[in-house]
Amino acid sequence: MKVNIIEKIKQDQYLELLRKIVSPIITLICWSVRISYGDEVKLHIGDKVPYSSKKLIYLEKGSWVFGTRGTDWKLLYQDQVITSSVLNVETFEQKIKVIEGSKISDFDIHYPSLVLTITFSNNYHLIILPDLEDDDSDVAYWELFTPEHMVIEVNPRFTWSYLPSNVPLTNL
Repeated sequence: MKVNIIEKIKQDQYLELLRKIVSPIITLICWSVRISYGDEVKLHIGDKVPYSSKKLIYLEKGSWVFGTRGTDWKLLYQDQVITSSVLNVETFEQKIKVIEGSKISDFDIHYPSLVLTITFSNNYHLIILPDLEDDDSDVAYWELFTPEHMVIEVNPRFTWSYLPSNVPLTNL
């Protein structure tokens, strides 16, 4: 699906297309969990593919790459918080790695909270917790890069987008 979508989320049904676009991620393995800037989580999911940059030629990324964007998150197991973004990096960086090697069994976006729950085959749940009160930011709550060189973003002001990831926004 190579279309540009920017959609306002007015009701739960406005998320149906988004759910359909992300559905191929179900059953894929999350083979790498990395912490990037601050407390942002990056999940590399699906096939291992080389980076296109010559500087990164020896590194691989997932065919799907999920990332939080300055949004709080927590990792649950049997309703117990295992770790979260409010802890120091050294604490959560190792604990969150328990989801490496697990399959994605659910990717559920809740309305109206826009909370995202990613469930893994080992019964862990990564919960992304958007701050809907902070609607002034232009930074997405989370993003998901797809194998088709598209990026899905769930953004403040109740919007989501599905746009090419390899084209500057000014060219869209």
